[in-house]
Amino acid sequence: MYHNLRTYIENFVNVSEEGFNLFTNKIELVQLQKNEFWVKEGNISQKVAFLNKGLIRHFYLVDGNERTEKFYFEQNWLGDYGSFLSKTHSLRNYQALEKSELFVLSFDDLQIFYAEVPAIEKFGRLYAEQLLIELHHRNTSFLLDSAEQKYKKLVTEFPELIQRVPQYLIAQYLGIKPETLSRIRKRLIDLGQ
Repeated sequence: MYHNLRTYIENFVNVSEEGFNLFTNKIELVQLQKNEFWVKEGNISQKVAFLNKGLIRHFYLVDGNERTEKFYFEQNWLGDYGSFLSKTHSLRNYQALEKSELFVLSFDDLQIFYAEVPAIEKFGRLYAEQLLIELHHRNTSFLLDSAEQKYKKLVTEFPELIQRVPQYLIAQYLGIKPETLSRIRKRLIDLGQ
């Protein structure tokens, strides 16, 4: 059941069978249907999750309009780490775009695992470093790249996104209007790209 999770963690660190079993014994399995929310804004995020199956996005509501910040595919961690660590109210919404399966862990249990399983603590640090790098790349791209460059990077990094996510959400993620995305896609097709 936890094969994907173990493989993911072991991309960062080696963890003993005992340590991994201790970790998974506290995990809660959560099933989400398409369009169902895992977390809504306004609550303090007290859990993180590993997305074992499915597709989830997180977005903000700004003046009644949704603004998608990130998509999560299988074998990724998700959660509002700012709210989770600081115990402040989250501004994020997490919604399943497909039927999804999450392995959920509480903040308190994670702290216990950090203390009791050194490999999990090291994993947490290495994963946090990876998140900082991803955030840096996203911010740099947002500031420096054209809409077409951002779209090309997205298609290169996540080719399955185009098949699994509605175009209006991709446009939201890129910070452009759906019509602009349609023009970019048509231009790239015309150029054979």
